[in-house]
Amino acid sequence: MHQQFRDIIANLPLQTNLYVSNFTPLALYHYALDRGMLIKLLPSTLQGLIDTRALKPFDPDKNVHIITWPFFHNNSTDSVLLPMQNSHHFTLHTITPQPQYDLENIQRVFRKQLQDSVDLDVGDITSDQFFIINLRPHMFCPKEGIVDALKSADVKFHIQLDALYLEDAFQSQKRLHMSAHECRLSFIALNCQVSPQEAIKSSQILLQALENESYRRCSF
Repeated sequence: MHQQFRDIIANLPLQTNLYVSNFTPLALYHYALDRGMLIKLLPSTLQGLIDTRALKPFDPDKNVHIITWPFFHNNSTDSVLLPMQNSHHFTLHTITPQPQYDLENIQRVFRKQLQDSVDLDVGDITSDQFFIINLRPHMFCPKEGIVDALKSADVKFHIQLDALYLEDAFQSQKRLHMSAHECRLSFIALNCQVSPQEAIKSSQILLQALENESYRRCSF
């Protein structure tokens, strides 16, 4: 997927007005800057999609392009943006989600342990080192407690998504990207460099943390 992004950027002229999703990897953000792109962020909803309500007609003379980065396994924003290209004067580019590696044994263990939970999703975008889960929106309120529980139990994990909205260039727009903040902290990458027994234990700790924090479920 990273190469798809680079290929798009390579075909755009300097000083292109480039709008990107909050969940574009930080390395690609810097790559686009180095290629002379003028980058702005599109606000996101709590479901991780681009907030199309925030789109306004663009000036066709300013060469506006939008790159949508797939959010977990859901990229349905494109179906909304595609019909808007002509009326809003922009060119849409989409990144096609694809697994980076075949799932290995530890990932199958994590999937088997976690796939039936009502509080999280397991997606198809993964790697040979991490199994990525996404806390569902109703668990966004207690997400810090869930992360703290994993840390205190020495579960091997990290927060998956970079945070473009924390870059200095976007500080003035910070209030527009709070949903991105909520979504970012809900993505957890479980380390797959563990034994099957450790994977089972980590899964059980996570499920217990979800149960302990379930009273704090929120609604939107």
